[in-house]
Amino acid sequence: MILLSRWKTVVHNARMRLNKIRTRLFLTYVVVTVLGICIIGTMSYRVSYKSLEDKAISNIQEKAAQVQFNLDYYFEQIKNVLIAPYFQTNFISGINNYDSMSTLDQLVYKQNLRDFFIKMYYVTPQRDFSGFFIFMSDGEMLFHTVEIDPEVIQKSFTQDNWVSKTVNTGGSVYFGGAEPDIYSSRPARNIFSASIIFRDISNQRNQYSVARTHYSLESIIHILNESAIGKGSKSVIVDKQGRIIYSTGEERAGEQFDPAILDLTSAGGYAWYKDKHGKFLVMSSKSGVPGWTTIFLTPETYIFDASNQIKRLTFGFAVIAILITAAVSFLFASSITKPIMQLYRSVTSIRLGNLRTRTAIGRDDEIGKIALNFNEMLDEIESLIQTKYVNQIKLKESELALLQSQINPHFLYNTLDSIRAIADHHHMENIALMTTSLGNMFRYSTTEGEFVSIEQELKHISDYVIIQKIRFGPKIQVEWDIEPETLSKPIYKISLQPIVENAILHGLEKKKGPGTLFIRTRIEDESIWFTIKDNGPGMAESKLKRIRMWIDHDGADFDDGDMDDKGKKLGIGLMNVHSRLRIIYGDRYSMSVQSEPGLGTTVSFRIPATP
Repeated sequence: MILLSRWKTVVHNARMRLNKIRTRLFLTYVVVTVLGICIIGTMSYRVSYKSLEDKAISNIQEKAAQVQFNLDYYFEQIKNVLIAPYFQTNFISGINNYDSMSTLDQLVYKQNLRDFFIKMYYVTPQRDFSGFFIFMSDGEMLFHTVEIDPEVIQKSFTQDNWVSKTVNTGGSVYFGGAEPDIYSSRPARNIFSASIIFRDISNQRNQYSVARTHYSLESIIHILNESAIGKGSKSVIVDKQGRIIYSTGEERAGEQFDPAILDLTSAGGYAWYKDKHGKFLVMSSKSGVPGWTTIFLTPETYIFDASNQIKRLTFGFAVIAILITAAVSFLFASSITKPIMQLYRSVTSIRLGNLRTRTAIGRDDEIGKIALNFNEMLDEIESLIQTKYVNQIKLKESELALLQSQINPHFLYNTLDSIRAIADHHHMENIALMTTSLGNMFRYSTTEGEFVSIEQELKHISDYVIIQKIRFGPKIQVEWDIEPETLSKPIYKISLQPIVENAILHGLEKKKGPGTLFIRTRIEDESIWFTIKDNGPGMAESKLKRIRMWIDHDGADFDDGDMDDKGKKLGIGLMNVHSRLRIIYGDRYSMSVQSEPGLGTTVSFRIPATP
């Protein structure tokens, strides 16, 4: 029944709105205008969509061809350098007869190898070259360049499968995928490799050697980055097993690339692929030298950005058409409905609390008379409010100002000065000293400005300590260790006194016998460190744990209702200081609390040397 009643109410309200002349005109113009724009926009979008798709495919195909040409040329150079020893007769025959050479002949042969490969890789520098080594089939190392760690490559030769894959190529160059460079002392990076087997094909002896060259990915990275198609697109090179060599996206080298995308690229051409990140146009090309595949992924949003602009423009035109329609319908019906709508808006404004609203309708008919009476009623209501409530507020403000004026700090200063003068007159030095210190503390706390020098803050602490020493006598001793360089540095006012007060009231006052308060400042690593230490009874482990938790969580887990044996709240002064300094200095501030039962408590904190 309730739902039925609500539905009837909605239907009734809708009918009431449709019965308005302005509403009918507005809807008629909107339907005609928006319908025409939508038809034209839809047709334009379909035409541009197909055109942009064809253009994007053609553009990506051109870039893919250029990238593949650059990569093939690069890999062909690596291949040509690696097969060059096959054209050295002495090199091949030496491999074939190495096991029958004398030790001296083997040393001479190794030296010749060294000279040959140094000339090949260093006299004419190889781009991205990261190291070379060559082994005999039985695992004897013939030569390695200085970049290579011999122990690592010896282990790799005996344990990794690249040797068998190289041998199985039968003399062709085998390109290994991306892997971490563990073979040299260079900073962490990825490399790929090219390896080949050297043997005398015409000889029946099964003697051969295996050589391997390491290259960095810099040229591959440069080629792919230069081929960037547009915003959000990426290029990926994968080896024959689908492992990533390099990606301009977030994928890491050595990871297995998305199998779904690899399946799409296996047939060549292009295809559309959709995942959680959106829809992509996928295109691939395969290198003829290493057999690696380059995959290009271009987001649909980039390809059809122009079509999306047409959609946005269509929507914009529709909105503009609605606004124009609204304006025309308003002008058409304003001569009839304007006075009533003006009175309606005034009533609505008053309902929202704006009692200064007045209706200005310059008419002598019934609507004009209603507006006149309406304005007079508002004037009377506003006058009553002004008389009753505003005057009461002013009275409260006057009472508050009177109360504040009664608390005059200069009165306190003058009273303390009078007490000190009487104490001096009667030679009561302790009273004179105490009132002087107390007066200094009052003046310090009421000075303008939030920041003072550390020297001023320490003077404030000294006045406080004088009062406490008069109170407790020889029970309290103070040791100062102040770096002169810290005195001129700024600090937030009254940052030290609450901590010193805690040390005396909760530490030294409870200690049996004399106690010592240690105050220290120092500059270290562009920060000023403060240490306040007492040798009082310390605090329980549970309370220390709660205070540390409060400091770590900026007050989230601290219970300020804990009381000591005299009913005083524990840690409030410390927590107030921590909260203020955290707000002022942020992460450049830190505080630590150390305490051991029977040994005392130490509070240390740091602030930046320059705020």
